[in-house]
Amino acid sequence: MPGNGQNRFGQPLRVLGGDGLQKLAEGSGHGIPVTISTDPRHSQVENVATALRSGAFSTWPEALGLAALRDPEAVREFAGIARREYLAVGIRTALHPQIDLATEPRWARQSATFGADAALTIDYLRTYLEGFQGEELGPDSVACVTKHFPGGGPQKDSEDPRFPYGREQVYPGGRFDLHLEPFLAAVEAGTAAIMPYYGMPVGLVYRGREIEEVGFGYNKQIITGVLRDEIGYGGVVVTDWQLVSDVHRRPARPRTQRAGAGSPPRRIAHAPADGRPVRATQRLRPGALLPRRQPRVQ
Repeated sequence: MPGNGQNRFGQPLRVLGGDGLQKLAEGSGHGIPVTISTDPRHSQVENVATALRSGAFSTWPEALGLAALRDPEAVREFAGIARREYLAVGIRTALHPQIDLATEPRWARQSATFGADAALTIDYLRTYLEGFQGEELGPDSVACVTKHFPGGGPQKDSEDPRFPYGREQVYPGGRFDLHLEPFLAAVEAGTAAIMPYYGMPVGLVYRGREIEEVGFGYNKQIITGVLRDEIGYGGVVVTDWQLVSDVHRRPARPRTQRAGAGSPPRRIAHAPADGRPVRATQRLRPGALLPRRQPRVQ
């Protein structure tokens, strides 16, 4: 499936082909297979680092629009068509569905959710996973990374935790259990992976325990204690995009001095075997393996 100006994913695959990409990976020294993953890419608009305009793919409403139909079968139809399109260009991992409950109505990422209703979200989640993964993971499946554990909807003041000023995540009224419900259903339905969010819990007490104010991706009480031990999830945990490298640890440099200004940018693909990113080096050129991400606001 060809790419275009808005959707460049097909370009490197046309150059290398799926088999060619894997042959390059075999010769990289570690021999780790490359699994290409993607954020949602069937949208009508471009939302940087969140969702991509459909381009050559079919165009659908975002998840909130699908939820408004009140028709789980429409979600199943979308997921089945999107799965076939992904497979046609070599994408085997979907960095979605996003099953956060949008209980903060000002939150900018709610368009990718199924809304604030936990029961409705669970109904749509099940048909979504069935459409992408099938009854079980196999050669015709696209593996789903369900996000953002343990629920990214209740952001303090509706801010975005990808930025330092928006890192606080609160659960007003003691409703943490409500936000967990869709993830319990995701584990039961066999999601291939789970992604924690960038945010950190603030003032959270769970089952009588104070939860440390540490980002969810690093939070042992949440990942090991709740997800692994309590819920019993034994699958892959994938960190959110550039969790360790996309940090605001120093002032922005002049544009001409930034990394990548005079050299090829680095690309990252996710390896679902252990959730760690596989970096594509210059030896994996002649083209960028993944579409260029827009620079973060510094």
